[in-house]
Amino acid sequence: MKKAASLMIVMIITLSVIIVGGMLMKGTSPIFAPPQNQDSWQFGDFEDQGIIEGDGKIEDHDFPKNEPKIKRQIVARNLQDAMSKAKEHDKKILIVFGADWCHWCKELKRNTLSDSGVKKEMMEFVYLYVNSDHDKQTVRKYEVRGLPSYVIADEKGKKKKKGSGYKNPNEFKKWLD
Repeated sequence: MKKAASLMIVMIITLSVIIVGGMLMKGTSPIFAPPQNQDSWQFGDFEDQGIIEGDGKIEDHDFPKNEPKIKRQIVARNLQDAMSKAKEHDKKILIVFGADWCHWCKELKRNTLSDSGVKKEMMEFVYLYVNSDHDKQTVRKYEVRGLPSYVIADEKGKKKKKGSGYKNPNEFKKWLD
């Protein structure tokens, strides 16, 4: 009797796995279904909505017609990448210098750069974060003497404005103007 009950449980579990697996493969699972008005998942459905990683291009996704396109921050990996993206998108470059060990750099990231008003202003720039311990060449180019520091540069990398020290969100927004 116990063998028959165990066999019945195994069969039920197996059948459940087959049914759910089939639903997932067909995209009909209510839990894992693609967004409404789409037949299938598309690349980008799982991307973070705030920052572009990778190639940094602002892409035209097939958003449903009633949803606006999301403007995203263009992020560069290094100075060359920043200059290329700045030229491509006709923007200036905002370079923020910091280090893992720097308390005020962490405060700037946590309190200022994460502020919604600051983020909105930063959309006008290609953003590059430089860890001063790892990119000494860029630190020397912009003559960074203290942390945190920040530079606005043109698409050729020429310094237009430089600042340093912790700034609260309002001070940083004023500095960006």
